[in-house]
Amino acid sequence: MLLVFFIALLWGVADLIRKLTIGSNFQIVSLAFNLGTIFAPLAIILYTLAKKSPLKYIHSHLGIAFLGGALAGLGGLLLFYTLFKGAGISTTIPVIRVLSIILVAVGGALLFGEPVTFKFVSGLTLALSGVYLLLS
Repeated sequence: MLLVFFIALLWGVADLIRKLTIGSNFQIVSLAFNLGTIFAPLAIILYTLAKKSPLKYIHSHLGIAFLGGALAGLGGLLLFYTLFKGAGISTTIPVIRVLSIILVAVGGALLFGEPVTFKFVSGLTLALSGVYLLLS
């Protein structure tokens, strides 16, 4: 669970950096930011796989993984554009994150058969309430 909080910290700081770097040309800044999201993990993965055959890791899910990355990249570009146009980071990022959490939670239940409990439904209800309060 500590790792989850560390990931949240990393993404939170990254979002603050995203807003700090917005200038007159959001496309170039967005590209540089997204290249960082590609090359830092790539270096770690290549280092980890250096002792193994990379061919073992190429399989039928590669196209789907590429699509997921493309969607994330498009989302990042649109987020930079939204911040560039003057959207406040204190509402924009939390709303995007909470709506993403809700989508993943519901998708996990529908696509992967993950359990839907009272706590699950209560958590989603509170999350939606939070989005409503942020936007009202």
